[in-house]
This record gives sequence, C-alpha cells and structure tokens, in this order.
Amino acid sequence: MRHVAFMRHGQAESNVKRQLRSAGSDALTAKGERQAEQAADFLRNWGAKQILSSDLKRASQTSLIISQTLGLKPFLSPSFRERSYGEYEGFRISDVEKKRTLLGHQFVDPTQDWHGIESVETPDTVAERVLPEVERCILKDKALVVTHAGVLVSLVRWLSRSDAPRGIFKFPYCSILWLENKETYWEIRGIIPIGEV
Repeated sequence: MRHVAFMRHGQAESNVKRQLRSAGSDALTAKGERQAEQAADFLRNWGAKQILSSDLKRASQTSLIISQTLGLKPFLSPSFRERSYGEYEGFRISDVEKKRTLLGHQFVDPTQDWHGIESVETPDTVAERVLPEVERCILKDKALVVTHAGVLVSLVRWLSRSDAPRGIFKFPYCSILWLENKETYWEIRGIIPIGEV
C-alpha cells in the first residue's frame, strides 16, 4: 500500500489569461511560485519521499521549488501532462464556452464536460496514461506527483466511475488529491486545498 499526493501546479501565465493549455511552455507567475513554496512546507511536514512531475514548464517549476525545500530530485515525465484539449488547445475559456454553445453541446462547465468531444482526451484515457506510470515509477511510500487540473479532474471521475456532467470539480492551485494505491485498486483519501481556484 502506497500513499500518493497528486498536486496541481501553481498559478501559471495561461491561468491568468484563462486559457486551456495542454502543452506549451508558460511559466509560473510570482503568485504561483509562492503557492509552490506554501505547498513545499506542507509536504515537508507530511514527509514526502519522492517527487514525480509533468515535464511541462508550469509543473516542473512547481516541482523544482518543492524539491529545493524537501531535498529531493524530481523525476519529469510527459505521462503526467495535462489532458489533451484537441481542437480547443489554446482557446480562452470564454471562447470555448461560445464555440461549444454554438455547436449545441450540453455542459455545466465548458472546461470539464467533454463527453462526446472526440478531440479531447477522456478521463479514462488520462487515467490509463497516468496511473500505470505512477505505479511504474513510485519507489517509496508518500510520493508526490505534480500535474495539472485536467488530470486531477479526470482521476476523480475515473476513480468514482462518474461521467456525470453535473460532477464539477475545481482544484485550487497547489491543491492535493490524496490517493492510496492498494494492491488491486486506487482509493481517494481526500482533497486538501492549499492555493485558490
């Protein structure tokens, strides 16, 4: 049994611009750097023993700030990248909402209700990309995975087996989704907000 903390990166430039970014090299803002420092203090008290991270700049910067506090070297992997937004990549959230409304899509939150949109990575696909890589890479109990909001939302939906469009999950910057890896399944143990949405 291993405990894994999946954490959203600190606030990045694309977050301030309210853009969907599954790729790109946008950096943390000064506020995002402070959020990562706060998270590092929290994780030091938890006793994190290993850091895995998305290789995208906003996540790798977050993991580097945390690693300096914890004295651990982060392992970067493209497997922990944000979900692919396909044709919506780089769109401002307001433009996503307009386009999807014009196309007749049904949604509560245009950034989360992607059911039936073929170009956007599904929660199942995200979980099938992320969880095996975590299982392959974690060497110790209390591992940290620095990733993205779309990954966290996908993991919650996949683990709860919920595609329900009414299930909206907002993860504040540097918030933590605690999971426990049992022998044959993953279990959600809690969510701890550190930053703000």
